[in-house]
Amino acid sequence: MDIYKQPYFTLFSTICDTIKELEQLLQNSSISQQEATLLWKQVKKLKKIQQTTEEQIIQATE
Repeated sequence: MDIYKQPYFTLFSTICDTIKELEQLLQNSSISQQEATLLWKQVKKLKKIQQTTEEQIIQATE
């Protein structure tokens, strides 16, 4: 893996792990509806920024 790609891989892996953990927490937890809604919004934001950033990196390397 190229030296500049390693940090991106680490970043995206961490984002994916965080998204999975939040989704599991939301499915298995008895948190309030307000807290759940807030967490789901954060999950959506993480997914969107991950996708956008990946697309930008791919376009920059083409």
